[in-house]
Amino acid sequence: MGLHLPLEILHLIAIYLQDAKASLVICTRVCREWQVAFEALIYSRPIHVISADGVSKDDCERSMSLSHFQNVTSGKGLARRALIQHLSYHIVVPSDLPDWQTRKRKGYKVENNIRHENDLAFQSAILDLFKTLKWWDPYLRLSVEVALLGREPGIEPHTYDWDIAGEYCYDYKEGRTQSVPVYRARFLDNAASFLPDVACIDRLCFDDDFPFHRIWAGSALQIAQRCSTLTQMILNLDEYIRPDHIEYIQARRQGQRNIYFG
Repeated sequence: MGLHLPLEILHLIAIYLQDAKASLVICTRVCREWQVAFEALIYSRPIHVISADGVSKDDCERSMSLSHFQNVTSGKGLARRALIQHLSYHIVVPSDLPDWQTRKRKGYKVENNIRHENDLAFQSAILDLFKTLKWWDPYLRLSVEVALLGREPGIEPHTYDWDIAGEYCYDYKEGRTQSVPVYRARFLDNAASFLPDVACIDRLCFDDDFPFHRIWAGSALQIAQRCSTLTQMILNLDEYIRPDHIEYIQARRQGQRNIYFG
């Protein structure tokens, strides 16, 4: 008898358990009616998806790998796509490279293997997501937030820790030539023509409210170009850059111009 409660009663139970921080996933296994009622609430909340297997996000209430996300939204899970409205996509790259924490040694080059491996992981993760979403119904409306997640703390070749690398002050006047420029993930060859068009993404967000995205502005705009029905994009460019690193600002502006007018 308890299994055949009206849907509205099951919905109230789901809300109560959610407020009590209880697991709703277990409830979906009781029977088909419970699965429908509880999954409607589970998937109405932002879904945190991580590009790589075996990685978790400590501050996420619930997260899953992209491969698991693909499984639960295909086959018998196709109906779940209509329930999902918000997707937070954490792109796992090998090295976490915080801004303004390192200084150059002799022989440093921005084009190094650490940044290259990060860019390769970034490109692969975006491609995997778009390959997944290109099969979704184009009439679905999905909001996607994108950010980077470094697997391990990293340091680039020919650099060393320098905790005042970002300071622009009398005591450190050589920041323009000695501080390591910030890292922003980008596509290899600075092109995204390999991405399939995705019609279900309605809103795209690169914002530092969702841990700082650390994605090159030009690459973010290239991603937006592949979202054929996009109605809103949030790209936060309010980042701290040393005022003497004007080359970075010029390159970012040129990257945006290439998208707008290229």
